[in-house]
Amino acid sequence: MSFLFDFFLILWYNLHTLMGVKLMELLRSDNSIFIPDFSNYINEGSYGRVYRLNELECLKVFKRLSITDPESVIKFFSEHDFNNFYKIIELYYNNHPNPRYRYFSAYRMRYYETSKIDLFDIDISYIIESYLGLLKDIELLSQNNVILSDFKWYNMLLTKDKIICIDVDKFNKNYKNDPILALEYNKYLLRVGLIELIVNSYINSESVDKQKITQRILSDKLRSISDLKILRKERNLNSYLGR
Repeated sequence: MSFLFDFFLILWYNLHTLMGVKLMELLRSDNSIFIPDFSNYINEGSYGRVYRLNELECLKVFKRLSITDPESVIKFFSEHDFNNFYKIIELYYNNHPNPRYRYFSAYRMRYYETSKIDLFDIDISYIIESYLGLLKDIELLSQNNVILSDFKWYNMLLTKDKIICIDVDKFNKNYKNDPILALEYNKYLLRVGLIELIVNSYINSESVDKQKITQRILSDKLRSISDLKILRKERNLNSYLGR
């Protein structure tokens, strides 16, 4: 997959260069040029590829033909600071000599180091504070009719201090233009996403007694995971599940 992407990226670059387009040069919104370093590949998904730029930043380049235009949502994220969503720093456009053929092509974001965290053994405050931070974030998003339409457990990074959510490329605007409805739906998606994260963490957890805490018990207990009054009484998820 990576080989094919590299091949077509180089082919596309060569073809566009012949037509006077410098693909490796990206344009900022003020039309100044940004020349990224594509040598430090990190990973890729269905819609784009990520490169490490330096210790603090990375770059996501879209596979233009396989994604609907996410520019408005990405721009919104770049204009605000969130508690538990990644920081988007700058948007870029392809450097076509004709402005009519320029489109949103990439964005620069903060790079986050992940930690080997066992969600079942770590202090319960890690989960509670991350959850509360995300609630504040989705309040702002809902007020602006942004829906967490791709809020998945595999887009959540476990950093040293908190859970950071990435990949908002498929988030979209609520067509009903109803912030209250958007908030209720986003709260539901948040709860489902966190439960999926915990369920998937269960598989690799070394601290869980899987004979005592079966997947059935896990599913039953997680139904009330958003009840913070109950969670705050516990030391960690293991003590909550074993109660």
